[in-house]
Amino acid sequence: MEMQNMLHCAEIQLTYRSVIKAQHRLKIETGSQAYELLLSSWDKGNIEFIEQFKLMLLNRSN
Repeated sequence: MEMQNMLHCAEIQLTYRSVIKAQHRLKIETGSQAYELLLSSWDKGNIEFIEQFKLMLLNRSN
């Protein structure tokens, strides 16, 4: 396979727009709070069988 062909990839664009106002969002202040929030959103029945990932975007004020 030519090197030039190996460098092409598809583009994926994800867009997220929150419907929850900033003052009503949970404030994450510790790593354990982030862990608990992510764990609560996981489907525990499939956690060992299906590859999943979660993404939490935080600003400087958490």
